[in-house]
Amino acid sequence: MMPLWLYTLGRTFLLEDLNITIPYLNILQVIASLVIPLLIGIFLQYKLTKVALVIIKLLRPFTLLVMVFFLCVGLYANWYVFKLFKPVHILAGCLLPYCGYLIGGFVAAILRQPKARVITIGLETGMQNIGVALLVLRISFPSQMSDIATVGPMASGMMTPIPALLAAIGYALYKKCCKKYEPVAVKDDGMKVNENKENETVTETLTSV
Repeated sequence: MMPLWLYTLGRTFLLEDLNITIPYLNILQVIASLVIPLLIGIFLQYKLTKVALVIIKLLRPFTLLVMVFFLCVGLYANWYVFKLFKPVHILAGCLLPYCGYLIGGFVAAILRQPKARVITIGLETGMQNIGVALLVLRISFPSQMSDIATVGPMASGMMTPIPALLAAIGYALYKKCCKKYEPVAVKDDGMKVNENKENETVTETLTSV
C-alpha cells in the first residue's frame, strides 16, 4: 500500500524537484529483527516440542514483567511525545484501526464466516503492528524529526485496543451477571447440563422427561 499512497496522495505533498531516499537497509534490518525470532520460534515448535513447552512456561511471567516495565518506562521516557498530540492525531489514530475492525468483520460476515471467525478477522484487520513503523522511523530520522513522525503510529497504537478491551469487559460482566439465565440442555439420562460449560452436570435431576 505504501507505493500506492506515494503515487496518489504523496504527490500532492511533495515537490517535484525533491529527492527522496528510501531507507531500504534500515527497513531490512527491522524486518530481520522481527522475522528471525519468529523463524526460531517456529523451528522450536515443530522440531523441539519439549523445549518449546518449557520456554513457553518461562516466557509467560517474563513477558508480563517486560510489558509492565516497558509500559511504565516507555510512558515516562516518551512523555514529551504525547505533548505533541492534537485532536486530529487522536482522530486519525482511531479511524485506522476502527475502520479495519468494521470492514474486516463486515466482509467476513458477507462471506458467511462463523461468528468466532468474523470476530477474529475483524480484530486481525484492525490491529496493526506499529512496532515496524516505530522502528523504521526511529532509525531513519534524526531524533527531533523521528519524535514528530512517531506521533501518528503511537496515536494509532494507543487507540487500537480500546474497543476490544471494552468489548471483553462488557462480555465478562454479561457472563457474570447473566450466568443463572444460561440455557440448559438435557442429556439422555435426564441430567441438566450447562451448554456453555462442557462436561459439567448439575446435581439437580429433572422430574419428568
